[in-house]
Amino acid sequence: MVALLWWHWILFGAALVILTKFIPIVSLPWFGLGAIFVGLLVAVFPAIPPEAQLLVFSISSIVFVIVWTRVILPRRQAGANKD
Repeated sequence: MVALLWWHWILFGAALVILTKFIPIVSLPWFGLGAIFVGLLVAVFPAIPPEAQLLVFSISSIVFVIVWTRVILPRRQAGANKD
C-alpha cells in the first residue's frame, strides 16, 4: 500500500471542501473535514499505518455526518422556524 503523508490528507480534504461549491452534495464537506482530521493526526503521529489512517478517515467522516444530521441541522432548522 502506498504511504500517505499528512499533506496528502490535508490536500484531499481541502479539495473535497472546495468541491462542495461546485457539486451540491451535502455530505461532501464532512468527508473533507474527516480527511483534514486524519492529516493533522498523521502530522502529529507520523507512524500511523495506512490501514489505520483509512479506518480513522472512515470513522471520523461518519461521525461528522452524524453530528451534522442529528445535532447541528435540527438546531439550525429550529432556529429558522422561530422567525
